[in-house]
Amino acid sequence: MAIPLRFAAPPFDAEEPDSAAVAAALEEDILLGRLLPRERLLGEALAARFRVSRNAVRRALALLAQRGIVTLAPNRGAQVRDFTEDEIADLVETRAVLQRHAAGQLPLPAPPALLAQLEAAAAAHLAAIRARDLPAVLAANATFHDTLFRAAGNAVVADAIAQLSWLLTIIRAYRMSDPATLEAGALGHADMVAALRAGDGGRLLAAVAAHGSSAAIIAARRMSWRWKGEVVRLG
Repeated sequence: MAIPLRFAAPPFDAEEPDSAAVAAALEEDILLGRLLPRERLLGEALAARFRVSRNAVRRALALLAQRGIVTLAPNRGAQVRDFTEDEIADLVETRAVLQRHAAGQLPLPAPPALLAQLEAAAAAHLAAIRARDLPAVLAANATFHDTLFRAAGNAVVADAIAQLSWLLTIIRAYRMSDPATLEAGALGHADMVAALRAGDGGRLLAAVAAHGSSAAIIAARRMSWRWKGEVVRLG
């Protein structure tokens, strides 16, 4: 089952179910580190794996290229995109600017309903970390941040943050270090909630910036990581 990424990217075109299913499955493989940077995506092998036509595979790869996570090159075919350090830095910087703007527009002190939503997402995130359930970790983390920044009231900014965060999640997912690092991220969620409850705008901006910097460090490091005993190598 593909990980629900509706918070970050629109669903694939339902009018082409074979291509949509292949694209969603490959997106999940990339997200979870089953497919690694620069790994080739061979049309014939994928058609056999998914039992679809080569045309359906070509359309699926084109969809993933449009989302920026697969590269298509003449005479070289399709590969999982390997982001450069400069590309990662640009994504992080742009997202930081948007997050800073959105955080400055959040209502302070935060309404009880918003606090309840954020606390529920933060609790689900921490529980998933401790259960070593990476798909649930990523989904709960995205829910927390999307809930937070949509509360600022600017859907265009929130959508842009979600898209950039999704790309950074793709980058970060196969470069994570260990659960302890993830738990440190969970503490950042708690700090943001505490700042919202206290109505402390300065603390909120600092917490958002620190949390983004921590994620950027994980994204930039090219390291292997363990999950449920599996060591994921880098390509």
